[in-house]
Amino acid sequence: MGELLSAMAPELVEIEQRLQAKRGSDLCGKRIPEWLWLEPARIAIKFGVHRTKRWLGLDYCSLNKHVDPKPCGALIAVELIQRTVKTCPVATSW
Repeated sequence: MGELLSAMAPELVEIEQRLQAKRGSDLCGKRIPEWLWLEPARIAIKFGVHRTKRWLGLDYCSLNKHVDPKPCGALIAVELIQRTVKTCPVATSW
């Protein structure tokens, strides 16, 4: 865990500073702009959503939406193809 944290630390500090600036600005109380989600999403893909949300103080579901844009329970269309196999007639007499 220590090695992982030291690998994450420089990137997390920079992103955390951007988020803190946003939280202290006139945008406070409003949604985080899409452009600001790019870096936390990239870090979450690399190190995990839970670790990233915990370190940056973000909502897990919101961060996860930016990592995996499929809605939960999304249906996936699958086409099933029926194949017919032609068989050769078997000789019944020897």
